[in-house]
Amino acid sequence: MIRSVLLAAAIAVAVPASLEAAGLPVLTISGTIETANRGPSTTGDHTLLAAQGIVFDRGFTMSLEELAGLPQVERQAVPEGEETKVTYSGPRLVDVLEAAGAMGETVIVNALDSYAPEIPMAMIKQHNPILAISREGTPMPIGGQGPMVIVWPSTGNPDLAEQFRGWAVWAVYHIGVR
Repeated sequence: MIRSVLLAAAIAVAVPASLEAAGLPVLTISGTIETANRGPSTTGDHTLLAAQGIVFDRGFTMSLEELAGLPQVERQAVPEGEETKVTYSGPRLVDVLEAAGAMGETVIVNALDSYAPEIPMAMIKQHNPILAISREGTPMPIGGQGPMVIVWPSTGNPDLAEQFRGWAVWAVYHIGVR
């Protein structure tokens, strides 16, 4: 598993900017979705998806350019381990899920390090987190918080803020819908 993460990070560093501009997918959404533009993932694949046990019949992929083409929202937050607010921007997570025709009650957000919390769709619709694709106006690299991070709104409720902290996933690459 660690080998897969290191391989993914090495590939991301080695990929020339010209290929990044070619619209390569950075996010896969699978599960209970209406729209698909990629085939299956199986445990026999030699991919990060397979290494993390993510299996599906069909998926929906999006590139950074496609994510940037959705309406963008800015949100300030203090990243874990830091002391000052930074500005993130990206589409609302609900808009990303809508692009795939997500119909489930729960999403599982997978990070490159295998962190994979389950988030109720109702919480996503109620609180409108963003799927940030940039930090301070710059795309986030793998090995930082990238390629994407979920940023929740500020809240005056300590219990809700703690719940959001557990759902503030960085290094997002896959979302499963159930």
